[in-house]
Amino acid sequence: MVKNVNQILSDLYKLPEEFKQHVEAGEWRRACNCYRMAVWVSEFIQMDQEAWEKLKDQFPEEQVDRAYREAGLC
Repeated sequence: MVKNVNQILSDLYKLPEEFKQHVEAGEWRRACNCYRMAVWVSEFIQMDQEAWEKLKDQFPEEQVDRAYREAGLC
């Protein structure tokens, strides 16, 4: 299925909630994947810095760090 820009953005903005759910469930690799996907997609679509900062702020830094540690990816 080919997605349009609005569908891609919609999926992108769902990732912080999915990240939170995975962190709460102790699903560390899945949480990391949500964060990485947000980074990769925002870079691919060349999201402006202000929009990226708003999105990134929805991924608490301490939770991202913990997810990477717990998943053994740091």
